[in-house]
Amino acid sequence: MPPYQRSYSWGEREAGELLTDLLDAAETGTPHFIGAVVLNRGTEEGLLEIVDGQQRLTTLTILLAVLRDTESDAAKSKEIHALIADEARPMLGEAASWRLELNHMDGPFFRHMIQTPGATLSLDGESGESDSQRRMVQNARTLLKRVRELSDEDRRALADITINRCALVRVVVNDKDQGFKVFRVLNTRGKEPGAHDIIKTELFQRSKFTTKEAATYSEQWAEHEAVLGGSAFDDLLRQIRSIYDKSSKGELITGFLKNVIPKVTARGFLDELLPRYVEAYKIITTARVKEGPHAQLISDKLNQMRALDQTSWRAPALKFLVEQGV
Repeated sequence: MPPYQRSYSWGEREAGELLTDLLDAAETGTPHFIGAVVLNRGTEEGLLEIVDGQQRLTTLTILLAVLRDTESDAAKSKEIHALIADEARPMLGEAASWRLELNHMDGPFFRHMIQTPGATLSLDGESGESDSQRRMVQNARTLLKRVRELSDEDRRALADITINRCALVRVVVNDKDQGFKVFRVLNTRGKEPGAHDIIKTELFQRSKFTTKEAATYSEQWAEHEAVLGGSAFDDLLRQIRSIYDKSSKGELITGFLKNVIPKVTARGFLDELLPRYVEAYKIITTARVKEGPHAQLISDKLNQMRALDQTSWRAPALKFLVEQGV
């Protein structure tokens, strides 16, 4: 998964709809078309970066893992797992090679809780540490429940349609420099991206990052998103926009790019301001203040404002905390 991709965002509804479509296709014996998957050629030989199609491919991998773990025939289970990973070859010093690798935050969790044989049968009590990880676990549970309700014949028909008759159009982009542009155009399909997804892509484009820089900054962005959650991240950007644009009229993304970035530069925003705003946003939304002589008083005042039925106080509170060196 390339660094500029957002984290896994499909919920139970999208995963359930995909499973229903596949079951309908299995019942009628017709192929199921899942759309176009757009890929960039990676820096490593044989590796492709996913530009568009992450949500579908991740969910299909979860479904394959469920089908693998519910298959009683060991040989058939192994065949399904071969679509998830190439087996390790210890005699040659080769570890298992995963066919789908997620970002640095979700990748290890995805391998341990989904891709490893038997993992989807042991998800009770697991919740994940981020929104994306929680969605993976919940979708795996939902798919597992529905697959277990199928007869052996229907389950194997589902496996057959998923493995052999799930059609897609594969588009490979050779020019890596077009990655951000293609991502922005195509990522508006399928799961609607949040404002922070689009603003992130714009910031990265304007900063003219190298591939290595993009990976580093994307890790930092993903960490901010994991701390706040997607909707809260959107609200933070909305409050920042209000600080720089008193009118706050019009659409968030356009207003943010027009009124915030020209005043601070994209790199300056990512390096200096965003980390401080994330920390300040955590404080104003939780009222958890670092210990100090006035900590309790500040916490009490924040709780009073949090009890209000409007949030217009958030922008000036954020501005104050950031300017005071939070």
